Amino acid sequence: MPSKSHRPATDRIRQIMAANAATGMGSQAGDSRQKHCVYVRDDVYAWLPAKLLSINQPDELEQLRYRKRRQQQQNGGRSRRRARGEAGGANLSGDSLISGSSGAEDDGSSDDNATDNDADDELVNSVTATVLVQLPRNWREQTVLQDNPGDIEELECQASVHGGSVIGGSDDMSVRSGMTSALGADDDDTSGSSYLGGILGRPPPQSKLDNLLGGRDQRPGVERTVRLVDYPNNALPLQNVDRKGRLVGKSDMADLANLHEAAILYNLKARHVASTPYTRTGDIIIAVNPYQWIDGLYSEERMGHYADHLVWNVPDDVDAKSQVEPHVYETSSLAYHDMCVHGLDQSILVSGESGAGKTETVKILMNQLASFQSSGHVDAGFHSDDDEEADGADESGDGKADQKKKKKLQRKQTSFRTSPIVDRVLDSNPLLEAFGNAKTIRNDNSSRFGKFIEINFCDSGTLIGASIETYLLEKVRLISHADGERNYHIFYELLAGTSGSDQKKLMIDYASPEDFGMTRSASGTYHRRDGVHDESTFRELKTAMNTMGFDGEEQLDIFEIVAALLHLSNLTFAERGHDECLLDESNHSLEAALELCGVTLDGLEAALCSVVIEAGGERLVKTLGMAQCSKALEALIKATYGALFEYLVRRVNGCIASGVEAEDHLGSPSTPASPNNFQSASSMSETAAFIGVLDIFGFESFDTNSFEQLCINYCNESLQQQFNKFVFKLEQAEYEREGISWKFIDFPDNQDILDLIDKRHTGILSVLDEQCIQAFNTDQTFASSLYDKHCGRGGASASFAANNGQKARGMFNVHHYAGPVEYNTNAFLEKNKDETPK
Repeated sequence: MPSKSHRPATDRIRQIMAANAATGMGSQAGDSRQKHCVYVRDDVYAWLPAKLLSINQPDELEQLRYRKRRQQQQNGGRSRRRARGEAGGANLSGDSLISGSSGAEDDGSSDDNATDNDADDELVNSVTATVLVQLPRNWREQTVLQDNPGDIEELECQASVHGGSVIGGSDDMSVRSGMTSALGADDDDTSGSSYLGGILGRPPPQSKLDNLLGGRDQRPGVERTVRLVDYPNNALPLQNVDRKGRLVGKSDMADLANLHEAAILYNLKARHVASTPYTRTGDIIIAVNPYQWIDGLYSEERMGHYADHLVWNVPDDVDAKSQVEPHVYETSSLAYHDMCVHGLDQSILVSGESGAGKTETVKILMNQLASFQSSGHVDAGFHSDDDEEADGADESGDGKADQKKKKKLQRKQTSFRTSPIVDRVLDSNPLLEAFGNAKTIRNDNSSRFGKFIEINFCDSGTLIGASIETYLLEKVRLISHADGERNYHIFYELLAGTSGSDQKKLMIDYASPEDFGMTRSASGTYHRRDGVHDESTFRELKTAMNTMGFDGEEQLDIFEIVAALLHLSNLTFAERGHDECLLDESNHSLEAALELCGVTLDGLEAALCSVVIEAGGERLVKTLGMAQCSKALEALIKATYGALFEYLVRRVNGCIASGVEAEDHLGSPSTPASPNNFQSASSMSETAAFIGVLDIFGFESFDTNSFEQLCINYCNESLQQQFNKFVFKLEQAEYEREGISWKFIDFPDNQDILDLIDKRHTGILSVLDEQCIQAFNTDQTFASSLYDKHCGRGGASASFAANNGQKARGMFNVHHYAGPVEYNTNAFLEKNKDETPK
């Protein structure tokens, strides 16, 4: 994340004070009009704006309040909580809803108080509110809610008939055909261009935001009765409205007076419908995937706009971010500016659920960071704050030190022309996507590995190279994938994009995905839904490999390995006696697999159908049964593809290390990289600082979750803790050091979940490693060990659960920060060992 050392403390105070609106009264809370403008939950839209008509409470509740007040007067006590609604909530009665924990104070001298408290709870739970729910126009037309676009019309119909509440609305987001800008053309725009293609940084017309934010052009409301007990603090969350009662949205959610879940989600929703995918929260940019490319949103003009305001012409008296609309270019521009001005390495974390758009966001970030290499540089190179102080001491007395600091960054040219090294950095994306991305249920181009990209700059601010480190390649996808998903893109691209002569060399002529075990799909999923064709992406892959220095022979070698894996996935075995198998020689893929792998039949059979045991100086060959041979073949496929992927990453790193160093180490751009001749870009003498971009799996929860999902979610738990540390812990520690008066913000700490997963001896991963040491342990013994350690009285964990039905099936629940996930321990030991045939 960008360096915060230059940010005024007042900005941080403002953000924290705004965040406190979630637990303190908003600035508009005293306005009677504000108290009537609330949100209500909705199963289709999550939250909808509503007008509060009345609070409906039983007569017994008022009598109970009167009795409580008389008791307090007799005891001389005072109520700690007066008759006002909770912060950020609306209550028309003028009295707080009392209960045993939040109502009037008693002396605790009578057992009748406990009975009264129970009665209080029962009465409070019966309080309801009558609201007039309003659905803004254009939401049905512009909202993507269902996998089947036609389903939303039925949901709308049910919502209007049944008070806007529909059970069973899908949370999945998918592309809706014909999606257009909800804002449309500006009233004063004769060219017909939409807001996003118009003037940079210009806010949307208020008249058209009214349609989205519940203004004058909204659908007739429907009355609904809601239970207040279903809402936090027994109160409906307040809207953020202006003096006329119109709901207002903010580009920076830290500026929302009432900051709570409903306000945040509705604000994001309104901006999403308005084709404005980016929203700011302090230093954080929130992106809601529009599932389409928006004209002008990533143009060179817009790229230059953010560079002008956040890199080259940064004002001294105001926050530069307030001069521009939120955008991912804001993050990359600030990172580059802070790296140059402060001489500090920067890191950008791109996080989100599967399908949120992380992969595309990383490519957008890299495109702008690469453009800075020819856009302008620091006059005297990188300099740190200490350097500025030293220079100021040398030039004190004549004001030159202040003049030097005000120079900042000065642009030399504005061209977006790129250099060969920049082309290589950008062209690494198609290569890694082909071998590391796949179609999943939620995302047609999902990254099935994590990567950390170091973009290196020299002391003049010029991009000189990059390096890529990868994590957690999902090799199990090579063996099986869920219905509606595909294997890695490269297999389909190779089958669709190779020419006739190359197909013969690869022995895949006239072949299709239906012909191979690793690409065959019971659900018939062979193509992408996002309009991208495998033939075109294969051409892009070939172009990228040429740019990065892969010659024709090396490309053919790589594709031969891919084709060999396709044929290996078709191999079958024939039983010969008890616990003995051989390769089925009648299989039509056997000959192609042997030729492409460059091995003999006897050599491949020895590797897959037997195992060598050495003990006491003796060497024993043991034959394997059918199931063991199949597992050995699967292990060979995963190990081969994993080695190929690692080779490609090393090869990419050798090409993008730097223009000079890469050729020195590799001999020429076409010379293959290897661990012996590869030099990390971060260790180069010319590298002054780097900007790191982390793109990692999002949090995952599917119908069946296994070892892979546990590892992915564990990684996200660690990132969440880092986020909490950055946003809350370090900020509050800095306030204490600066002596700023502030109210402590309580936030959820997920350390208990991390301990559950990785704590020594008792953590899930530690127990799994222990189980893998002993040869006779199984997934069932692993599950039993987990239940003993985390379901017993002595070691029960609040984040771990397993009922009797789950225990019978070897399953357990982990309550992650993002929600509970049920894991199936089937194949946990095998996947953790990740063994290849011996």
